[in-house]
Amino acid sequence: MLGIWPTAAQVPRNLLRLYVLFSAPMSEGYAAGHIRILDDAGQPMAGALLPAADELWDADRHRITVLLDPARIKRGLAAHRLAGYPLRSGERFRLMVDDGFRDAAGTPIRASAERRYQVGGDERRRVEPGRWALSVPATGTADPLQVTFDRPLDHGLLSRCLRVTGPHGQPVEGSAATGPQERSWRGSGRELCQPRVRPGPDPARGRARAARAYHGAVPAALISRASSHSWEQGDAG
Repeated sequence: MLGIWPTAAQVPRNLLRLYVLFSAPMSEGYAAGHIRILDDAGQPMAGALLPAADELWDADRHRITVLLDPARIKRGLAAHRLAGYPLRSGERFRLMVDDGFRDAAGTPIRASAERRYQVGGDERRRVEPGRWALSVPATGTADPLQVTFDRPLDHGLLSRCLRVTGPHGQPVEGSAATGPQERSWRGSGRELCQPRVRPGPDPARGRARAARAYHGAVPAALISRASSHSWEQGDAG
C-alpha cells in the first residue's frame, strides 16, 4: 500500500472523501469488509461510510475512493437530521485497511495500514485560485512548477481537475504530485516552459474556470472565479 489521504492530521467535520492508494491492481469486492472507520477507542463507527454495491476505483484499480455517508453530511436531509454528521468536531478517528484486502492476483496485502485524524470544524469556503501562490521554473531548467494553496484541498479532485496546458491550450506532458497535507501541487516535465495552470471542470459536479498563466519566469494575472461545487472538500449545503 502506498498511502492514505487526506494526509493532514486534522480534517473538517463535513469531510466527504478519503482515498487509499495501492501499489498494484486490486481485486474488487473487498472494500466493505476490509476498510473501516474506527473511533478513538478502536470501535467501528457504525453507519459512517456509505454502503455501496459498486466500489469507486480509478481506471487501473490502484486507488479507491472511500465515501463517508453523503446523506448524513448534506444538511436538510432526513439522515442528517436524525443521525447527524458521521464525524464529530473535537473527536479523533482512524481509517484502517486490514491485511485481508487482496490484489488482482488474489494475494493479500503485506500488512494492515491506518491513518489517524482529529476532527475540526466545517469547511464551506469557496476555492479561490486567486489566493494560490505560483512558483515558476526558470526557462530552460528542469525545476518543477509549484502551486501552493491557501488551505488543504481534496487529493482526488486535485489529481483530476488541475492540469497544465501550453500556450495554445495543448496538454503539457509531465508528472504531478500533491504536497504534504494537500497544501501544494508540483508538476515536472521537459515541456514545462510556458504552461498555463488551469483548474479544469470536474465532470461530476459542475465546472471550474480559473487560470493563471505565465511566460518564462513572469506570472500574469489571468484569474477568474472557480465554481465551489467542483472543489468542495465536503458538502455544499
